[in-house]
Amino acid sequence: MKGWLGDLLRTFWAWWYWNARKTLYVARGRVGRCPCHNNSDIGGPDGVRCDAVLFWKDPRRFGRRVCPLLTRNAKGDWICRVSPAEVRPFWGRVAISHAGAFVALAVVAGVLAWGGMRAVGYHVSLRQIFWPRAWSELKQVRADLFREKAETALAAGHPREAVTALLVARQVNPGDYTSGIMLAQLLHMVQPDSVDGLYAQLLSQHPAHAKETARLWCRSLLERAQMGGVAALALARLEAEPGAAPAWTHALITAARWTRNWTMLTTAIDNPRLPAETRAVCALELKLRRTDPAHARTVLIAEPSPRTPYAALHRVERLVEFGDAFEALDLLRAARPLLSGRDVARLTLAADAVGRNRARLERESARLLAASGADAAAGVAIVAQHLIHYPDDALLVRCREAFERLPASGGRDEAAAALFCAAALAGQIDWLPEIRKQFSGQGAASLVAQQKIEERLRGKGWSPLFLLSVVRPVSADLNYAVLERMIRAGANVGALRSPAK
Repeated sequence: MKGWLGDLLRTFWAWWYWNARKTLYVARGRVGRCPCHNNSDIGGPDGVRCDAVLFWKDPRRFGRRVCPLLTRNAKGDWICRVSPAEVRPFWGRVAISHAGAFVALAVVAGVLAWGGMRAVGYHVSLRQIFWPRAWSELKQVRADLFREKAETALAAGHPREAVTALLVARQVNPGDYTSGIMLAQLLHMVQPDSVDGLYAQLLSQHPAHAKETARLWCRSLLERAQMGGVAALALARLEAEPGAAPAWTHALITAARWTRNWTMLTTAIDNPRLPAETRAVCALELKLRRTDPAHARTVLIAEPSPRTPYAALHRVERLVEFGDAFEALDLLRAARPLLSGRDVARLTLAADAVGRNRARLERESARLLAASGADAAAGVAIVAQHLIHYPDDALLVRCREAFERLPASGGRDEAAAALFCAAALAGQIDWLPEIRKQFSGQGAASLVAQQKIEERLRGKGWSPLFLLSVVRPVSADLNYAVLERMIRAGANVGALRSPAK
């Protein structure tokens, strides 16, 4: 073992020393003594002894690795088989040997790096270790590890630890959209004041995900009643995304109604780059807000028939708001082919409640609560959202009973969130622990803030916006339902009184 190791170390020295000397010898025209030949050996039929192999344990290793001119004569001496005029260096062996050694070391180092990273938890492949063009993917691999840590922390009910892990993921790979959007949604819950800047960065850095980012940002702004931001975002997206004009127009009008800042509507009306539907609906909304409420119904009836689905929906909502339930139902029947089933059901319940048509309200709500299959959870959610607008103790009890009959499914979460809000606003605080348990799965359950929510709701002076900050998931319909209740009760005037127990 010692002899082999010694010869191995001598190899590295011999490659450079003897090849360098022979190179100089050749460069001088092979004049003078050959560097590797024995100086006292005059040569002859037995050849010239080789000085280069002195002190080697096994001279054959020298012949294999350094100089193939080495051979053994009949007397057993190690000699050079060529004359001094034919001696030359063998740099090719040096290059090949060094390349082989480099490849071997690279393979060993790569395998060790791959094994170490896999042991730590990185989902790294051998291709990403050994292929230089794949090295840029390692940033994403590192970001994925911290995102997984964030998901684990969140499932365990530690949102702040999840935020810390996601901050590291974003620092490691700022271009990772998945980590960025997850961080934004978590910051909304734990550090809401810092989330808008992150959403703006994501919107700018990832244009391919602009639609998704803008919708999540809008939802975050609505839940915090940051209506100035909602209006600015809606105006920008109406230009960039005219195909989604109904959703962004509705957000803009909600922001204007909340703040009573009608210049938001004027800005939209005066912008020729916005969709014609948006400008027309905003013009009608502005006319209504500048008209005495007693004459608003007259303005609505005098308007031409709506030509687009959102214009029809907006007109029905305003007729309900100003108390003309009969006209609202007539227009709803005419526009029914244009509207979604959920909007038709929601507006029908609202018109019946405003028109005090108890029999039809009972009939429509019973039909929704008796739905089966995929429509069952949606029916409960629609009725619960209606109860946020129009409280009704008897109907709330039946809604809860229908909810308890729902099969466990992902769609049940929307119904649970809506019923949670309706029960809280109706003062049924004692129902909330049981409703909260009905969210499917540990992940969904942890999305309802793991705090003493019920104790907070028993206090005084809380705002319905508090529900949007602690209840997950919050659908767009539920978000607008809570905001609409506050607008009708006097939005932007501080917290509402706590509901009676």
